[in-house]
Amino acid sequence: MLRNLDNKRKWLLVFVLVSAIAAAYVLPRVFGQGYITFSGDKTVLAWLESNRSVLDLSGDLSSFQLMDDALDGKVLFLTGENHGKAMNEDLELGFFKYLHQQAGVRYLLVESGYASAALTDRYIQTGEVEYLDKVFVELKGTYSWTKERYAKWQQLRAWNETLPEDERINVIGIDIEHQPRTAVWYLHTLLPEGDAPQEIAAEMGELIASCVDSESLESHEISNLIDRLSSTLQQNRAVYESWLGEKSFDFALVVDNILTLFEAHNSGEFMEVREEQIVENFHAVYGRHPGAKFFGQWGGAHIQSGWDGARTPLVGQLEQAGSPVAGKILTIQYYYTDCRSLTKGSKGYGEAPVTTIKDKHGLAQGSATLYKLTGGPDLGPAFTGGDYPPSPKDHPFMVIIKGSKASTPFK
Repeated sequence: MLRNLDNKRKWLLVFVLVSAIAAAYVLPRVFGQGYITFSGDKTVLAWLESNRSVLDLSGDLSSFQLMDDALDGKVLFLTGENHGKAMNEDLELGFFKYLHQQAGVRYLLVESGYASAALTDRYIQTGEVEYLDKVFVELKGTYSWTKERYAKWQQLRAWNETLPEDERINVIGIDIEHQPRTAVWYLHTLLPEGDAPQEIAAEMGELIASCVDSESLESHEISNLIDRLSSTLQQNRAVYESWLGEKSFDFALVVDNILTLFEAHNSGEFMEVREEQIVENFHAVYGRHPGAKFFGQWGGAHIQSGWDGARTPLVGQLEQAGSPVAGKILTIQYYYTDCRSLTKGSKGYGEAPVTTIKDKHGLAQGSATLYKLTGGPDLGPAFTGGDYPPSPKDHPFMVIIKGSKASTPFK
């Protein structure tokens, strides 16, 4: 068929064919056709109907009480979202407030770099909006650059102000530094006034100079700077600890996270390298806050307990023998029906319909319906297809979200 076509037309046809094949594979997941189906099994349906709660996201936390009996002995609570839905932000805020009230959770563990989260936390604690704005500058092009995300931080700030001093919350990031310019700028804010020790003066001068216009830094400039900072950290750890004090932990962690960002991109195994660093960061943070409890809302893939074809996810690794939180994690998986999702691509942001669970049996009783999955009949045969079908051995609870709007780009 290609024999009589010129080269340009041949390659055009090949491109169209390859694109069509790729679309046939990818579009069902992206646009909500690769969904989970529920058989309508009467025994399972009866159990679900008697173990559900329509969540009130306006501030009444009593609708979350279905989870009360599952909180004892847990120190890490994680919800799994599909990015790009406006309602995700409301749910994250609702679950955090509930867990703060009922389980004493004070730390919000976010899917972002330690530096970006630390700057966000400065805004939460001080109200100085320039810290939050600094973070948002480099988020453009990601699912985090949304009006709903910005408003959530404002709401968290306002809520935190109402809490007693000993109950106030903190935001901590344990991901690699996806926004390296922001991370470099954060590093320079950790430096004390005055001259740096002689052993590291040259590197600190370079760091300060790079932050005069950090938003214009090129990737190779950041990579070279971080290589030098990492090297001098290894050679002069005691000097850094003496000069920076407690902030030496933050400095070293962020340098390591930026270094890992470049290593992950160059490895050919980005997700696996990233996930290992997230786990390492969690252990480092957990060790700094003994006895603390954490809540985080992450992409659903991170909260699975087993190998997902590319990596062992965060929860899967934290549940392994020897982990300080093994057996102390509670996860909640989100599913979506008749929702809209923010999308992003080479031409910028857009939106598309998304359904990850097909609801023909009235499972979605409101905009967000919480279900308890443990203690009842075997759900395995009743839910099939799609990604991560409901299973109590994986997640004790699920939330079915109906009719969420797409997240709105922050313009």
